[in-house]
Amino acid sequence: MTSEVDTPQERAQKWIALQTGQIDVVVLSYDALGRTKMNEDAVMAYIDQVEAVERSLALRRRALAEKAKTAKGRDKLSERERALLEHGTRAWVEEVLALPSGWEYDPGVAWDAIGSTCWSSTRRPRSRTSTCRRPARTAACRSSWGGGGEGSDRAWQLDFRAAAVRRQTGGAGIVLLTATPAKNSPLEFYNLIQLIDRPGLLPLAGIRDPEQFIDRFIKIEYREVLDSTFEVTKASAVTGFKNLDDLRTIIFTYAEFRTAAEVGLKLRARWSRRSRSRWTTSRRRSTPATSPRSRRSCETRTPRAARATRSWACSPACP
Repeated sequence: MTSEVDTPQERAQKWIALQTGQIDVVVLSYDALGRTKMNEDAVMAYIDQVEAVERSLALRRRALAEKAKTAKGRDKLSERERALLEHGTRAWVEEVLALPSGWEYDPGVAWDAIGSTCWSSTRRPRSRTSTCRRPARTAACRSSWGGGGEGSDRAWQLDFRAAAVRRQTGGAGIVLLTATPAKNSPLEFYNLIQLIDRPGLLPLAGIRDPEQFIDRFIKIEYREVLDSTFEVTKASAVTGFKNLDDLRTIIFTYAEFRTAAEVGLKLRARWSRRSRSRWTTSRRRSTPATSPRSRRSCETRTPRAARATRSWACSPACP
């Protein structure tokens, strides 16, 4: 069974129905969020309160200014880089909010004017709004835990709209449900809390950006690691955690965890099986790209019970 994407006019009619009280809930995809126009002045006011963004943009503009000191460097600047250098934060906001080619805004509808008092996501937003500064620490965070780097446009679209809901409700109204709250990185806890309650408790704990989160809770040491070619090299790596009591206090202020058994969900047993096979000369020739590591034969694994599923329910809840 497949579904057809609504036209901008059809989506606009549904948003108007929500505004006028004809319907109570609208279900939409992440991509559909960007199709509702936002008030750029309201977004600018919000960004002015996010220190990590202001710092990141200042560093980018400084780097572009150094690059533009020579005629050759100025010629190499892209149109977006020129806009960022000349107009700063507003150019970055316009870039994030810009629609992909061929898309149209839903006519006559603005997200800020919809008046939504509750926004719920039934899965963990996979994109991030983290911004780390120092390259070595960013690389360690990214390679070991899937974090660091620049936030994606979709992540900022989510963040801007969550901020509009919190502004409408006085700080409440964001609920996130997921079985994997921090599957790839501890920094995902930071991002989730920022969606729920920004600035919230983190600044009170002395944490105003992702790098301070890393300093407070994550141990990074210089260790021998494998690079992309499986060669041993030395680099910064995450080796553990610290101040876990403080981290638990912050997380449990917003989150409630439940296992599958606690909510009456029955999970089937899972099997993981590997077969032993002979690596013949003909097979080796037919698969030239196979690495020596993949040619190792492995024993059959024993069955394992299904892992307990945990859910993430964030408060303050919808009014």
